[in-house]
Amino acid sequence: LNHIGAGFAAFLGERQYGATEIDLARIEWAWLESYRSAEAMPLALADIATLAEADLLAFPVILHPAMRLLELAGPELPELAEFDPQALMIARPEAQILFHPLTAVEQAIAEKIADSATMGNLLEHALELSDEATAMQHIIKLIQSGALKRIKG
Repeated sequence: LNHIGAGFAAFLGERQYGATEIDLARIEWAWLESYRSAEAMPLALADIATLAEADLLAFPVILHPAMRLLELAGPELPELAEFDPQALMIARPEAQILFHPLTAVEQAIAEKIADSATMGNLLEHALELSDEATAMQHIIKLIQSGALKRIKG
């Protein structure tokens, strides 16, 4: 029963439904995956707030197991119109599942979390995609959203 809706978005696509309907099905499935994912303590700003620069750059991180990232294909969903998102991030840092609209830059940075291993690598990726003034702001948004987890070492 847990996988009953796994192919619903593809089913809608095969039957020529619109991109918005398909996006909604993909969002619902991602919500369910996030809900059923492994429990893990998310990285918090307090975990890194007192670190020296070298320690911060070497701080190990991975993708939180409940984080899901969806690039939106359809026209704007009315509920997200004020954000004009390129993508939607679904996260469950604690008990509640939350939706976070992302810009194209934030989406690209979020996609790099799995390849980063350390906060320094993630910051490097952010600097490639954004200017110095906003790169860390994008990472802070991801941390506050619950997208990151500390690698236990």
